[in-house]
Amino acid sequence: MNCIQFNSISLEEVLLSLGHLPTKQNEKEAWYLNPFANESQASFKINKSLNKWYLFSEGIGGNNTDFMKKYLNASVNEVLFWAEDQNFSSFQNQKFSNNKLENLSKTMRSLK
Repeated sequence: MNCIQFNSISLEEVLLSLGHLPTKQNEKEAWYLNPFANESQASFKINKSLNKWYLFSEGIGGNNTDFMKKYLNASVNEVLFWAEDQNFSSFQNQKFSNNKLENLSKTMRSLK
């Protein structure tokens, strides 16, 4: 898995895999308690359409890779190694789609 693939996975799914649930959400955004510290009011927001996060209490944000680097206190390579071991459904769907396209391409070539 590379950064592009990991960043295409829903951040909501990443947070769920870590045991974090939103305190409130709608079709555009989801709010969570700070996953990096204890707090009583949600200050961590995900923009669902951009798949980006922002932590208002610290003034930082980014993509999935940025989040996991901070969460695991790890390098990009360590984050990608961690991500490989996860079973993200959105990444599995992407793999299936890529395999389906490859098979279709092979079938089309064999018909020529």
